[in-house]
Amino acid sequence: MRDVQIVPPNGGQEINFRGAVIRRKASREDSGGAWAIGTGRQDAGFDNPRHVHDEPEAFFILRGSYVFYTENGETEAGAGSFVMIPSGAVHGFRTLEDNSELICVWPSEVERSFFSREL
Repeated sequence: MRDVQIVPPNGGQEINFRGAVIRRKASREDSGGAWAIGTGRQDAGFDNPRHVHDEPEAFFILRGSYVFYTENGETEAGAGSFVMIPSGAVHGFRTLEDNSELICVWPSEVERSFFSREL
């Protein structure tokens, strides 16, 4: 049986993804292959272009503001907003303020691509 994991604020593996600082708190292995979770911090102008996953993805905005791209256009979302992206939905986002940060729940395959190679 596994024990409860408590990851401190600056704990977890950190990588740079095209200018965003991503810090993984729990891996797909930790969740039995279901998902991974971490934080993403970006400055204004960071752009994660439209794309699609075969698995759902979710974001909770801790601070700052973002524009999320969807099939129906663009929607601004700020601190306290939750964004649920169903599998197969076109999505992406642009950061509007410096030092914006969100919690990311990644599909297992997305997490694998982030942390299996140097970006």
